[in-house]
Amino acid sequence: MVLTISDVNDNGPEFLNLPYVVTVPESTPVDSTIFAGLKALDVDSNVNGQVEFRVIEDNEGRNDVDGDVKTSGAGHFAIDLPHQGLVRLVSPLDYETSRVHYVVVEARDRAVDPASRFSATTTLTVNVLDSDDLDPSFAESEYTSEVTSGAEAAGALRVRPEKLRAQDGDTLRARIRYSFAAGKPASYANHFAIDPHTGIVSQTSVIGKNEIAPGEMFDIIVRAEEASPARRSAQTRLLIRVLAEDATPPELRVTAGRGYVAENSPIGARVRDAEGNDIKLIVTDRDFASAAAPDYEFELTTTSFRVDGEGYLVVDEANLDRDAPNEAVLKFQVFVREVSGSRKSSSPVALTVELTDENDNAPVIENGVEDVSLPAGSSRRQISKLEATDLDASSAGSLRYSLVHVSNNGQRKFTVNPRTGVVEVVAAVEAGERYSLTVAATDAGGKKNRAILEVNILKTSRSEVN
Repeated sequence: MVLTISDVNDNGPEFLNLPYVVTVPESTPVDSTIFAGLKALDVDSNVNGQVEFRVIEDNEGRNDVDGDVKTSGAGHFAIDLPHQGLVRLVSPLDYETSRVHYVVVEARDRAVDPASRFSATTTLTVNVLDSDDLDPSFAESEYTSEVTSGAEAAGALRVRPEKLRAQDGDTLRARIRYSFAAGKPASYANHFAIDPHTGIVSQTSVIGKNEIAPGEMFDIIVRAEEASPARRSAQTRLLIRVLAEDATPPELRVTAGRGYVAENSPIGARVRDAEGNDIKLIVTDRDFASAAAPDYEFELTTTSFRVDGEGYLVVDEANLDRDAPNEAVLKFQVFVREVSGSRKSSSPVALTVELTDENDNAPVIENGVEDVSLPAGSSRRQISKLEATDLDASSAGSLRYSLVHVSNNGQRKFTVNPRTGVVEVVAAVEAGERYSLTVAATDAGGKKNRAILEVNILKTSRSEVN
C-alpha cells in the first residue's frame, strides 16, 4: 500500500533577514531597482509554499524622532515581478520634500483557493540621500552701497540691507565662490573687487570726479557658484551709488520763522504762517546735485512738533493747550543732519509757534454758591454781583449772564444784568420767604457754567418798610 499525504495550506510566509533598510540618492533615475533583498519562506509545499510580493498602501501616519512627517512609499515604489520581489522607483525622489519613505510590502502564498491564502507584511525603510540638485541663492535680489567721488579708496564697502552672502540650497552645503559676472560702466572692474571666499566687496582705487557724475551708479552683477562638479550658480545685483565729495554741511532755511496752529490740533496737522501757507523746511547742500543728495534727518529741540516726510512742520503731540498754566507761544530750534557719510549738520534755525485759541473751556463763576439775606420790602435793590472768568482768550469781554430759574414762583421778582452780572430784586418780597436763584455765565461759543444763590427774606422794622 502506498499512502500519499497531500499538503494543506496551513502555514503563512515569514520574511527573512529583517529589517529591510536602504539608502537611495534623490537623483536616482526613475525605473531603477533600489532594493533586491526581499526574502520570505513558506514551509508548505507546491503552490502553497510559493510566495509573491507586492507594495501596498500604508494608512498609518508615521513620524520620526525629529518630528518630520514621513511619506508612504506606495506612490514612489512598485514591485513589477511579484515572484522576484525587486523594488523599483516609479516617481522622482525629493530630499527637500521627504527624507524617508516607508514602503509596506506584502508577502502572500499562491494557494489554489484564494480564500485560504496566508500573507505577512513588513516595512522597507527607504532613506533619501540629498543630491546636488538645487542652485545656491542670495538672501536678497538687490544690494546697495555708496562711494564718494574723488575720495581715497574706502576699502570694504558697507553693503545694505545686509552683507552679500549666498547659500547652497541643498544640505550638502557646498562651498561658494564669488565673482563679478558683469557690470557697467565698464570701468567698474578698475575700482572694485570681490573676495571669492567671503563675498566682501572693496573699493580698490579712487573714482575720478570726471569719470562718473555724482548721483550715477555702478551696476554690477555678482555671481555665486558652488565649488562642486555641477557648478550650480546664482546671481544678484549690486548698485553702488557715487556721491559728491562732502566738503560743506547742508544748509537749512524755512519759509516762515513764526507759525500758528490751533490748540488741540491732531497729530500731523500742519503749522501755517500769518498768510495761511504751510510752513516748509528746505535743505540745500552745495556738495550735491539734487539727484545725488544724501538722506537727511531733522532734529528739533521740542517734542511738540516734527518735520514730516515732505518737509512740512507738523504737530507731533496730542492735546497741545495754550491755556494757563501752559505756554501759548512755543519757541524751539531745528537743524538737519546727513544720515550717512560724515553726518555733517546745518546751523540751527529758530522757530516760534503760537497756539491759537479754541473755545475749549467753560466760564467759571468765581463766587459760586452764595447765601443772601434780604430785608422784606418792595423796592428795587441789588442783592449780588456775578463775576465769571474764562481761560479762553477769545472769550474775554464776551461773557453773558442770565437768570435760569427761580424757585417759589419768584421768576418775576429777580433779574440779572446780562453784561454786568448784577442781580437785583425788582418786586415785593415778604419776610420768611426763601428763593433759590439758578444763574448762568455763557461764553461766545455757547459753553456755560451755573451757580445758585440762596435768598432768605428777613423781617424788617417799620422804618425799613418801603
